[in-house]
Amino acid sequence: MDIYNVGLLQYTHITAEWKKSKVISVSARKVYCVQDGRNAWHSTWVQRRYNNSFRIKPEDSKTYAEDSRTCGSVFLIVEVPCLAFETSLGFLLTTQVRADIPFKNFSPPANREDLLNKIRKMHPSNDNEKRLERYVNNQLTRYSSKGKLLTLRALEDHLTVFKSKTFWTPRNNDFTVTIMISPKELGEPTIIKKGERLRTLKSSSVGSNYLLEWHEINPVYKSLGVIKATAFYS
Repeated sequence: MDIYNVGLLQYTHITAEWKKSKVISVSARKVYCVQDGRNAWHSTWVQRRYNNSFRIKPEDSKTYAEDSRTCGSVFLIVEVPCLAFETSLGFLLTTQVRADIPFKNFSPPANREDLLNKIRKMHPSNDNEKRLERYVNNQLTRYSSKGKLLTLRALEDHLTVFKSKTFWTPRNNDFTVTIMISPKELGEPTIIKKGERLRTLKSSSVGSNYLLEWHEINPVYKSLGVIKATAFYS
């Protein structure tokens, strides 16, 4: 898993305190990512994303772009859809920066029986039946009687879901999940409404003495995969 920063806080790993914290809710939310690009040789467009280029508020993204601008700079502010896990410490935000529809291929088993069938398919023969039985029982504890992933579990339990191919169809190059930690003091990331069209803004300069102007262009991401993913949680 890739781990990025939200705001100016430096996180290189997920602390034990965060991993042990209990998830209160799972929702579809968005953050704002600043990308900087400039015209390179032979009209090639180069874009760069930095670890500290994610923001909770759009106005903070514009401030970051203003502070980072140099002669010829052009920026994009991209609304990035995230599957958000709320705990008492804040939000752990997950997305796929290499996919235009993050979580499109996230497909947990529909119910407990479906889960067992998938496990049997992945483990058609196993010499250690007791180990397999323990694995099956551990997986079953993730589910409610109605076949939904249980929300009120430790954050670490939710993170392990992303590593298991049981929950992805298919598991391909878009599988890598990006993790962002947003502590409570930063405020709440914006909830994505059903059917909402995410935006991407591109900057233009009218002079070094003036603030950048922003114009909407074709969006980079779509939110339907993240919204669908929230339905898998009870």
